[in-house]
Amino acid sequence: MIGSLLLLAASLAQAGPRGVVQDAPPPRGLERAYRPRRVALVVGIDTYADPALGNLRYAAKDTRDLAAVLVNPAQGGFDVVSQMAGTVSRESFWSAFGAATGYLQRDDTFLLYVAGHGTLDLSADGTVLYVLPSDGLLADAGKSGIAITDIEAAIAKLPSRRRVLVMDTCHSGGGRSALAPSMQERIQGLRGPLPAPTALEVSRWDVRLFAAHHNQPAVEDPNLQNGVYTHFFVQALTGTGDTDKDGLVDVLEAHDWARDRTLEYTGGLQVPWVEATLVGRDAIYLSGQAATRKRAEWAIVTGLEALPRNAVLKVDGVTRGAGALQPGRRDMVVEVDGEAVMDRPVRVQAGERLDVGRLVEDREAWHMLEAGASWHGPNGWFPDWAVRLGGWHLPADPAGARWVVGAAALWGLDAEPESDTFPTGMATLRGGFWAGGRVLAGPTLGAGIAWRLPETGGQSGWLVVPGLHAQVAAGSLVFALDPTLDIFATRAGPAIVPEISLASGIRF
Repeated sequence: MIGSLLLLAASLAQAGPRGVVQDAPPPRGLERAYRPRRVALVVGIDTYADPALGNLRYAAKDTRDLAAVLVNPAQGGFDVVSQMAGTVSRESFWSAFGAATGYLQRDDTFLLYVAGHGTLDLSADGTVLYVLPSDGLLADAGKSGIAITDIEAAIAKLPSRRRVLVMDTCHSGGGRSALAPSMQERIQGLRGPLPAPTALEVSRWDVRLFAAHHNQPAVEDPNLQNGVYTHFFVQALTGTGDTDKDGLVDVLEAHDWARDRTLEYTGGLQVPWVEATLVGRDAIYLSGQAATRKRAEWAIVTGLEALPRNAVLKVDGVTRGAGALQPGRRDMVVEVDGEAVMDRPVRVQAGERLDVGRLVEDREAWHMLEAGASWHGPNGWFPDWAVRLGGWHLPADPAGARWVVGAAALWGLDAEPESDTFPTGMATLRGGFWAGGRVLAGPTLGAGIAWRLPETGGQSGWLVVPGLHAQVAAGSLVFALDPTLDIFATRAGPAIVPEISLASGIRF
């Protein structure tokens, strides 16, 4: 009987979509595997095969200093920090980039840092900037170098929504840069300044930090034993750059700290700059305790792709789409063709992925079939344990609570002293008023008939069943708890029997 009911419910659940696709419950450990991660690839290139370039002094040390701060749990707290220092070929750079980014997910943070020789080329579209790998040729940067636009394009394709590029290179011919003699002649022959560099539009969530403008040097300093910008950038991440004293250093705080001190240290010779497109206030925190970062994060609205194409989401009365959302109590409305399919307050947690598709799905009409067991307190009528079958219907309701209707049946084998066992059971119709979504709870009230068939003849009587219901849904699976009181009349007079039912089932 139980198997038949479950098979029937499963076939109904698979009969077709009901507006919003319902995900299957995640496998064990999946949530942990997909928790947001912080991943960095730091690259410092200071040895070069081309005699025209010459080696740098501190690019590799810059990498080690930055990596030490990023991996420190009390500072950067990055989960994975991959380092490449010294000799780095063009092929090995792209191979390491692929390995570091191959498993990134939407909520991850990715930081790429590159220190090394830079150069430029002039094209019909403007100035093209390059970072040169160890096997790069100054005279043939177009083929042997790594174009900054290629790095930007590769980062823009990543699924993670927090992406940071830090370039401690320059392209002016001084500091961490070199220009081929033919390029120097072309530049000297220009009337006016260099054309602006070709660059990709800053993608959503991206931040790009540059140690110097393309026509300025990025200086290495023997007193600091670092590139100047990197020295102060690392200093900021140790906590010094926490200008608002909130226990965190976000990427723009770190850059502002490093920029101001670089300007002061170089006397204005080196001017760092930034490109950024941040949606809302979804700050990218590079340093600070994990618990503090978590509290400061905004939530992210997701799941809109599961809604009908003409659906409109309003938060606190303002139409909006996916992206960052400030934590707190928010009034959320989803309308389809002007009719609200969800209209309820939602408590939004910091760092939460708020799946609007699931919120709407929880407000749709659905059914539940369940099977389980019931325990009865001491009495002279019902068995201690009985098999329970039941079902509920929840009508569509955009608000946070709704009336429900259902039915339940119990069956067991009772026994009286010096008697064989005999069938005993009850059947009730029930109603309730439940609040919630994936977790539902509320009062219930049922009425029906109880019966038993002892050798002395059949007995039956009407009963009333007040109680409470609570359930948790995991995908299409449901786990329910029902504490009730069975109040009915017997030959000996009214009886009140406590009952606790545990059941599981499916909803469709």
